[in-house]
Amino acid sequence: MKKELLNLKDKIVVVSKNRSVDEIMEIYNQGFRMFGENRVQELLSKVDYTPSDIQWHLIGHLQRNKVSKVIKLCSLIHSVDSFKLLEKINQESKKQNTITNILLQVNLALEDTKFGFNENEVLETIKKASIFNNILIKGIMVIGPHVNDEQMILNIFNQGYNLYNKCKEIKQHNVCIDTYSAGMSSDYKLALKANSTLLRLGSVMFEKDNL
Repeated sequence: MKKELLNLKDKIVVVSKNRSVDEIMEIYNQGFRMFGENRVQELLSKVDYTPSDIQWHLIGHLQRNKVSKVIKLCSLIHSVDSFKLLEKINQESKKQNTITNILLQVNLALEDTKFGFNENEVLETIKKASIFNNILIKGIMVIGPHVNDEQMILNIFNQGYNLYNKCKEIKQHNVCIDTYSAGMSSDYKLALKANSTLLRLGSVMFEKDNL
């Protein structure tokens, strides 16, 4: 792991998909507490074998038929990509007598391979969601485009940050915007330039050198 990452503990969700409990514990013992899984089944297989103070994040696409399984396990769901999913999370959260923290996933690069809202849908979706009492909208999640052009990636991240600030202007009972989740192992430095508050880092966290 790069030494600089140790100073970003409060901004890093360690992506632990396909990682063993031993590998997770190695990172945990360096002071990291936020871990993210892409798949519900893999998350469920790890929760009982890891410390209870880990804050689990669901960062992958979430199917509506699996929502009930993660409601009380996840401190934040990054990947809410449709109003129907938002509705289902609220419904299951009400059943389980809890409030679930969520981010809206935004497909700013308009890539066919990615899920998410279009930019022009986000503000209206938040306002439309005012009918829900068992969710708390914390912000947005953006994935950088799969290109080698760093300026293009930075432009997308800056676009996301501008949208994040527009979201912060919305005042309603189930909105508390404080999270801009952008940046992965390949582009986290660009995301930091664009004021990302939360990085989703996998491979770079498990590198053995530079310590």
